[in-house]
Amino acid sequence: MADSTVDVLFLIDFGMTSSAGEALRIPSRNSILPIQFYRIGKIPTTIIYDQHGGYKIGERDSDNINIYHNFKSKFPKHSAGSSNLVGAEGEYNTSGLISDYLSLFCSQLLQMLLRKENLVKQQLKAIWYLTTTGCWSESDRLDFQGLAQRVLDILLPGSEVLADITESLTSCEFLVNHLRMEAGNWVIACDIGGCTFDTAVCVTKMVGAKVLPEAYPIKFNAPPPAPDDIKSIYELDKAIMKITSQLNENFWDPSSNFSEPWNDQWPSFRHDFEGDSDFTFSLQSSLATSQPIRVMEASIKDHTITISKSAMEILFERLFKRLASELDMAIERTKQISNDNRKVDLIALCGGGAYMAYLFKYLKLRYKGIPIQKARTLEESRLATLSGHRIYRLRQKKDEFLDTIQLGLSRPSTSDLKTIEWRKNPESITAFFIEKTSPRKPQTHYFLIHIKGDMRPEQFSPITLTGDPGSGDRALVWELEVSRGGARLRRDEYSITVECTGPGRGMFTFQAAGQGHDKRPVELKVAAKPRYCSE
Repeated sequence: MADSTVDVLFLIDFGMTSSAGEALRIPSRNSILPIQFYRIGKIPTTIIYDQHGGYKIGERDSDNINIYHNFKSKFPKHSAGSSNLVGAEGEYNTSGLISDYLSLFCSQLLQMLLRKENLVKQQLKAIWYLTTTGCWSESDRLDFQGLAQRVLDILLPGSEVLADITESLTSCEFLVNHLRMEAGNWVIACDIGGCTFDTAVCVTKMVGAKVLPEAYPIKFNAPPPAPDDIKSIYELDKAIMKITSQLNENFWDPSSNFSEPWNDQWPSFRHDFEGDSDFTFSLQSSLATSQPIRVMEASIKDHTITISKSAMEILFERLFKRLASELDMAIERTKQISNDNRKVDLIALCGGGAYMAYLFKYLKLRYKGIPIQKARTLEESRLATLSGHRIYRLRQKKDEFLDTIQLGLSRPSTSDLKTIEWRKNPESITAFFIEKTSPRKPQTHYFLIHIKGDMRPEQFSPITLTGDPGSGDRALVWELEVSRGGARLRRDEYSITVECTGPGRGMFTFQAAGQGHDKRPVELKVAAKPRYCSE
């Protein structure tokens, strides 16, 4: 087991209805190891308490007396105090619910990292990053960050905790990268989650060699809801369940808001509904009936429940009205930000709700003339906030790493230090141009990196190489071989492009391309393992 400090980032997508997290082991500045990722996929943001005062994340059993969903949505209104139980009826306050849930969830992520990497807590130098909803005020954000700090100080003393990025920005990061957007686009990005729509105007800009988003979150101030308003997918599900409760009271469990027959397949039933016919789905056998039962808009026979097309349309359209109001506001905001009545180039969707067929059809009909795209798969769409958060944080770490290093490339087939071209301020993608090479066989270059301040370039030789790092090591060296597909190189010009893909010395890729009149492809081979350069 290593004795040195290990840098770790914990990324937490603490959602209204489900949560996910990642632990990232960041290599030290001298390491050639890649970043290690460990993920907990989506699990319900649900906490259950038993009669003995214990609590857990999971399914109800006979000992559970209280089960809580959707408690994060109440946080800005009821966050004061840190005790769990308040009031004569023994209700759990929001602050206590969030504290207990975060403690359980983050402990799972921490234990996964320790087990996979064979580490102990004392080795970790950790930062916990949590996303926040775009509708929270700065005061709400700071309250949440403080609450999380208190929880995580107990779990992993000495940790730093930051809740400094919105879910709408991380969604933009994901969508720009995932959909390979070009620079200069004005995009409405919308994360359709279980309880919220996180929407932002996203402007794609070229920064260096990368297309990055500049996001303007939409803070939608909805009017006071009418009694029958549906503001989220969570409320849509509750309304559908209420209809089915007319058939069998076991469909509706007020203490949990979810009943046993609504198993893990339910989201796929909801997503598949297209609004063209009645809504049908299969039940668990425990509530099946051989005799047909019909009550108002719903019926049940054998294992199949049917809800009338007209009833489903009414429910969905109440949800669509809420989403459309937010998208309309984003379109108007685009015109204001652009100062030239700029039209929206794309509406990009992610989150689990992006895969609702009826919703997607509705948006395409309402916003004719604006292309609408979603993530390639449902799983990628559901984890968009977490994936975008990783992209954002690794870019930050990469930029910090690039500020600490210098890059050098030797002239072909030489170890003469005077022929090394140095880049003291490298970017994510750095190009070296080789002019008028000698008419030889494949050419050899040495690519070097070292930490600024560790040495002066003339203090080492790129051909004094060792296989492993040691106390006297000065730089890391790759040996690159360039050829024209087996042919002899003429007096020619070509370039070698070096891309840093993340923090750590091992995060480099290389590519060669011709620059002269010879259009034959240029091949580049990298030695199997980078080596360290000694004094």
